[in-house]
Amino acid sequence: MMLPTVPAVIFGGSTAATLLRRYWGRLNYLFAGSARGCHAAATTYSLIGTAKLNGINSYLWLKDVLARLPSHPINQVAELLPLATYQWA
Repeated sequence: MMLPTVPAVIFGGSTAATLLRRYWGRLNYLFAGSARGCHAAATTYSLIGTAKLNGINSYLWLKDVLARLPSHPINQVAELLPLATYQWA
């Protein structure tokens, strides 16, 4: 299968890479297995994308959140979002 080509003149390098990731993400959703699986994958991609946009290492953020989640109060879960104000444990 051939990858769609995006002219670099129209899009900057990072924008073209983002478009290709979205393209492959949509293909992966076909194999999620169910509507809940698609929703979970879209939520995960959104959180990781938000972390990257805020300059947070998405792997380290996810590792930290998964370690803190079992003991974190449910009414303070918004503190775990990957925003610029994220407080590392």
